[in-house]
Amino acid sequence: MSSGRPAPPPSDPPAGQTIGGRRRSMRFLRGAAATAAATAALAVLAVLLSGASGSSGTAAQTAGSGDLATLDSQVAKPVGVDPVRGCGQLAKENLAVDDEAPAWVGSAKVVAASDGIAEHCRVVGYIEPAIRFEVNLPTDTWNGRYFQTGCGAFCGWVPAESCIDAQRLNFATAAQNMGHDLTGVGMFSALWARDPGLREDFAHRSTHVTAVATKRLIELYYGQRPERSYFGGCSSGGREGQMEASRYPDDFDGIVSGDPAHPQRLGGVYNNWIARHSLRPDGSPIFSQAKATWLHKQVIAACDDADGLTDGLIEDPRNCTFDFADLACASGEDAAGCLTGKELAAVKKLYGFPRNSKGRILYPGRVELGQEMQLADAKSLGEMGQLSMEWLRHAAFRKNPPGDFDFRDLDYDRDPAKLRKMLPLYEAKPDFRKFQRAGGKMLVYHGWADIGVAPREQLDYLAEVRKRIGSQTDDTVRLFLIPGMKHCGGGVYPVDGRDVGTQSLLRMVNWVENGVAPDRLEVGYGAKGTQGGFPGPIEGPVVRNRPVFSYPQVARYDGSGSTDDAANFVPAAPPVDHTGSEDIAWKW
Repeated sequence: MSSGRPAPPPSDPPAGQTIGGRRRSMRFLRGAAATAAATAALAVLAVLLSGASGSSGTAAQTAGSGDLATLDSQVAKPVGVDPVRGCGQLAKENLAVDDEAPAWVGSAKVVAASDGIAEHCRVVGYIEPAIRFEVNLPTDTWNGRYFQTGCGAFCGWVPAESCIDAQRLNFATAAQNMGHDLTGVGMFSALWARDPGLREDFAHRSTHVTAVATKRLIELYYGQRPERSYFGGCSSGGREGQMEASRYPDDFDGIVSGDPAHPQRLGGVYNNWIARHSLRPDGSPIFSQAKATWLHKQVIAACDDADGLTDGLIEDPRNCTFDFADLACASGEDAAGCLTGKELAAVKKLYGFPRNSKGRILYPGRVELGQEMQLADAKSLGEMGQLSMEWLRHAAFRKNPPGDFDFRDLDYDRDPAKLRKMLPLYEAKPDFRKFQRAGGKMLVYHGWADIGVAPREQLDYLAEVRKRIGSQTDDTVRLFLIPGMKHCGGGVYPVDGRDVGTQSLLRMVNWVENGVAPDRLEVGYGAKGTQGGFPGPIEGPVVRNRPVFSYPQVARYDGSGSTDDAANFVPAAPPVDHTGSEDIAWKW
């Protein structure tokens, strides 16, 4: 469901200390002042976005042209609403009388302006039974909006750090632990799921009741509710957003859903399949780093120029046909430049859909061409095995298996029927009809090189959404598939996932409030071989900027200027129309 950075400890920082004071990764807002973030950001943005010409006219028209500088200053502008009570008074309010979200405020203290974040009231508390939350309310710079962030993996900590960019834009913000604290093996522990109530909190309740309680705190503090409410998250956070749209369509006006990780199908089948066919019994990868690097070079050589450019990125893996059998070693050979029998057997499994012994597809996704380097990543592959094992032991079945159940014990013929019984709890139904009628908007982004959450799964999911709302789908949901990006960030040419998420939030505000649907994201890539964390930042400078257009459109080089400059690309129809094959016939 997610991999990468270790979870921060569940304890709160000392009062008065800003959470997550690490270096800003968002290219569009770097260097903002504490009480005037938009002003300082404007000059930086104007330089970075000089290739995206803005139009004169109304603010909405300007923002719609791609001028994020203008949009940023609009979003950050305070609405002039002062608090109607002191910050400390919030700790005296009785929120337990709310039957839907009975809450308790442990502390409410003013935090001084720091690192581009204006002075704010920091509220810490919990919602029954064990949903810990943190809310931050600007004291005199509130922009009238609410932003709530999602979490990652199985959560178990309060990811307030993920709200930093929204705080710099003067949102009231909230984060929560999804109903439990870290146990056992940390962010990949599911021991908490032995409690049925905590299963429900993780599945959907914690996200919803945090929105309910926070909006109540906002109303108490400012004397009014937020004018607009937004949600954003990646991985488990992306799934939280889709769950909100399907279960609680009135909670948020706009939702940013990145690489959505639906736990039952991932922990139950896909991550299990990946770990089982990429790791030896001792936990070491079948593919060495040298072999994975060689294999990636073969795939890139065959598929890179399918989009008309030779740039080390595969725009859409579905446009390339690659036969791994052509790389097979001769009998008895085990050379660096061929695939052994075990390696060939592994790639045939990994680059195909997970299936049972009868050939039935069990999950609507697979490893994609371009993801070869990840086949030697012992840490990430091991985490997939750990995640699957923990999920299967404690959360996936109505009746838990023995405590020593191993992820390799899963029976692909017998167990999927049992796993299916828990799908309604954990998985967001692809039914956005109520969300659409409420005027809700959703921006989904997904990395084409995400090995942990297959991008085809999201294509299949949105195909199901389209079945229900038909021609109005593009007015409610927009999808952006990012070439080369791994799970929520990174890649061979690493992408700063945090920047993608915050840029998406700005586009979402423009869509909800100005009626300008997002038609592009600008993605910055780091140099080949450098690293990108989860979800960012990347190491070193951005060396390439590319637009990613709303699916199914793709970016096409216009034939002039640098191919590393986003200004030299235009939207175009894809070379192959895959829309008829997105709805994959999978069944448990």
